[in-house]
Amino acid sequence: MDVLDADADLVSLNFEYTTDAGVVWISSTNLDRTLNSLIPQLATTFLWQSSQDFLTDETTVMIRTTPSDAQSSGTSSISNLFSVLNNHEPIAQ
Repeated sequence: MDVLDADADLVSLNFEYTTDAGVVWISSTNLDRTLNSLIPQLATTFLWQSSQDFLTDETTVMIRTTPSDAQSSGTSSISNLFSVLNNHEPIAQ
């Protein structure tokens, strides 16, 4: 995904996910970094810590990011369906 801003303003991204193929979208801040004050067209990576949002294995997950700057919100970008397998920690007994 590319984040562009015609005025070269700093951009923030709203991160949402769905586990039901897009019926209900849920905001998440469980990321390894903030998605505020991003420089458009500068490569940025982040890790979604999905196990803090749900502990189950899900097969109909999508993410949606919506950019905004100080003036307005932009068009959302939505991923294709994918699976999340939140591996549980092993237990020694």
